[in-house]
Amino acid sequence: MKKLKPRHKRHIFWFVLSAFAAFALGLVIIPPFINLNNMKPMLESTIVGQTGIDAKIDGNINFSLLGRATIIAHDIKLPKGTIDTFGFEIPVLKLFNLQSANLSGGFFVSGANLSLDSLSSPNFKNRVEIKNSVFHFMNKDFKIINGILYNGLLNGTVRADGHKYDFYSNGDEFGIKNKTDELEISGRLYSDGSANGTLSVNTDNPNILFNFSEPKIHKSVKLTAKFEWDGKYGFRFYDINGGDFTGEITISDNGHREITLYSDNINFDISFLLKQTSVFFDTKFDLDLRGNLKLGNRMFKHIQVQAMGTKSRLEINKIIADDIVITGGEINANGAQDLGINLKLYGTDTFCKFSGDWENWNCSEFKHGDYYGNISVHPEKFEMFIKSDKNMPEKKVILKELGQLGKTGLIKFEFADAGGTIELNNSVITPHYEFVKNKTLLWMGIDLKFLPEYLIKEPGDFTWTSNDLFFEPSNGKMKLTIGPDYFSISGNDIKDWFPKSDLRFLNDNMAYTVSGNYHNSNISDLKIKVAGHVFTGSVIDNNITLKTALLNLDSFTSQSFVDNFEENQYLTGDPLTAPFGLGVNISLSAGMIIYNGNQFTNFVYALKSAQQQTFSITDSMRGNLLADIIKDQNNYNITLQLNRFDVPGKLLSAIMPLNIEDTVITAQAELSTNGKISYDIWNNLTGDLDLSFDGGILDGIGIDNFYANAQNITSMNAESAIANAIESGKSKVKKIRLIGTYNHGDFISTKPFVISMYRADAAGKMEINNGKMMVDMNLVLRGTSPSPDQINIKIGPDGKRNYSLSQIMTNFDPDFLRDFANTHEKF
Repeated sequence: MKKLKPRHKRHIFWFVLSAFAAFALGLVIIPPFINLNNMKPMLESTIVGQTGIDAKIDGNINFSLLGRATIIAHDIKLPKGTIDTFGFEIPVLKLFNLQSANLSGGFFVSGANLSLDSLSSPNFKNRVEIKNSVFHFMNKDFKIINGILYNGLLNGTVRADGHKYDFYSNGDEFGIKNKTDELEISGRLYSDGSANGTLSVNTDNPNILFNFSEPKIHKSVKLTAKFEWDGKYGFRFYDINGGDFTGEITISDNGHREITLYSDNINFDISFLLKQTSVFFDTKFDLDLRGNLKLGNRMFKHIQVQAMGTKSRLEINKIIADDIVITGGEINANGAQDLGINLKLYGTDTFCKFSGDWENWNCSEFKHGDYYGNISVHPEKFEMFIKSDKNMPEKKVILKELGQLGKTGLIKFEFADAGGTIELNNSVITPHYEFVKNKTLLWMGIDLKFLPEYLIKEPGDFTWTSNDLFFEPSNGKMKLTIGPDYFSISGNDIKDWFPKSDLRFLNDNMAYTVSGNYHNSNISDLKIKVAGHVFTGSVIDNNITLKTALLNLDSFTSQSFVDNFEENQYLTGDPLTAPFGLGVNISLSAGMIIYNGNQFTNFVYALKSAQQQTFSITDSMRGNLLADIIKDQNNYNITLQLNRFDVPGKLLSAIMPLNIEDTVITAQAELSTNGKISYDIWNNLTGDLDLSFDGGILDGIGIDNFYANAQNITSMNAESAIANAIESGKSKVKKIRLIGTYNHGDFISTKPFVISMYRADAAGKMEINNGKMMVDMNLVLRGTSPSPDQINIKIGPDGKRNYSLSQIMTNFDPDFLRDFANTHEKF
């Protein structure tokens, strides 16, 4: 054979290679003239025969002949789902005899959406590669991102409920991990789909991890447990240890659950037990928890629950919450129904057949000690009916023990001694009674601040009209009418208002009426009628403001007290200090005041905080007076200011040898005293006095009479006339200035007093000691001579007057005196 040239060899090689490539390509890529869908029935029959899965192929079929025949089917419908892409291998020689072909090698599944009844192993052992497929199992979606299923066990990554899990297996042993929540499950999966093992988890959101909404858990949970699973819906978790609780949970295939939990120290809100929730459905509870447990709006240390839940209700066997024991009844979609609640309320055994929820509930049967009745509570208002064969306790006891159900409500009551209703409107108490016997205003809850204390505590009887309450205490001292915003009190003696004050200086049996409009502790349109007077004003907090046209103090003053003052001063406090004991602030004004028969205009009085009294008189005709008394315990500081103040009558005691009467005083006094009884108040009085008297009569020296008889005075009778003037008589005064110290009833002038009279002047010293006056003064009788001499007069404690007229008589000139008297009538 002729040897081929190299170029011919190359031509033959490329021809053979091209022919082989064409053949191979023809095997790999099915020519267009082959109808692939004709293979669907054979392929569907082969899948059913070898896998037991009834498959229907709706999409195209592709296959490759590289090595082994690889078939890829699209849009496959199964009895419980669909598969986008399903791939498997068969021997090449069985390509057109699929019914006898053995599905071998690995399966490939992508885009599956299937529902599974169990995880029992299928009847084929092939290796299945799964990607991006969703499996519905036990009412949950499990998305296999990628994984290998072999001999019924999965290795791969699965996503469910927003969590990603890593599955691994070895033989019949398997494990599941979730790194986010430190979830680890390990165990053994059996051929029937059941499993057992252990689990541990540490999660901040157990509600999402375990897919339950109630009870809401707001804390990190770390627990371990053993489990048994029947491969479907049956679970048993036992040896549960959650750190602060232990227990067991069993879930049957039919959905029935039994939950047993124990704890010695747990903080948890179990209020979900008090309302209808899916957590109850077909569930038996056996809870025994201690710690800080919230149930509704209360905290407890120990709660025990034995109950059975159905689809529509929770049937209660027993619930213990500290000292509260609940037996019987149920909780359903409408709340609690007929729960028998026994508890201690304010130390008293109490029972309530409870229905409703924490906001709307009622006790169809209620018993609290000797009380029984029913209760209905709503967010806006509560209603209660209580009855007892015993006497009604104080209303504050009822409100404390039974009325703490809201700020607005109605309590209907019927006791042996009282019946009616108590209405609460934003904590404001309005009682309405049908009958009340021998009760006090305090018991009735009537605590009007302006009522006298004794009246609040005095028992009596009550009657009502549609708007008004009438109360008359058993002692019959007064009558009280109270309306919605007004009141009226009448009584026989105004002194009854101040039972703790010593008011014996006031007249007895001064009938009165007090009326006004009130709001809380304030009074408007206040009117007081007493002793022929009408006072009007108001009360704001503890401040009383009054005014009247005329204040006649004489009509209030007990004449018997005045007549016996020498005795009474040792038995009682002084009237001037009595207002300090009233305990209120008073402002009083009068257009005119009468005291001791004398009238003055524009009287103003103020009592401040039971520590200071101030009163003033501003009378354009009779002068001005301002007095201020400050009290510190039993000590008093007194400031007195007078400006041309009219003093009718004698200023000093009638036994004084010298006195001033019907004068006008301008004075400044700074005094202090101490004591409780009137005698001590006046006997302990000390301080400084600066007194000026304008006009008036000086009683004790007869200067006016001496000059009136000037025409009849001669040298022979002059000495006798002067002696008569010094010994007694009266003299008109132009001005007197007296400065001195007052000390415990005694007085001593600290500067020479000066007396300016018509036609005469005097100056000297004065002292009052133990009620006795002593005077040492020099008298000048002007007109007795051109240069008259002084007469020194000494008045002793016995009233005797010592003086010498020898010097004045030496220069006495009766003619000059007569001329002086005629020409100096006004001086």
